Amino acid sequence: MRSYKFEVLRKEQYKVIRIDDQHPKEDKRRYTEYLVDLKNGEMLCDCKYFYYKKKACKHIRFILAQLSEGGGILDFKGLR
Repeated sequence: MRSYKFEVLRKEQYKVIRIDDQHPKEDKRRYTEYLVDLKNGEMLCDCKYFYYKKKACKHIRFILAQLSEGGGILDFKGLR
């Protein structure tokens, strides 16, 4: 099973972390990170899907869903 977490890097920039439970905890393939940028009304992600399709990927949709729930993302762990 896969699950997703996010971190706020700076205003309108996020890191989405995919956690794949099929791999053991020591395996570096267990965690995959994607950078999502929503600056200036544009949506960008560094995943392969977005690179080839130029359409909103699941990482962008995940961040947009988090923004729509409760009026915004409150996890500012990355803004120290």
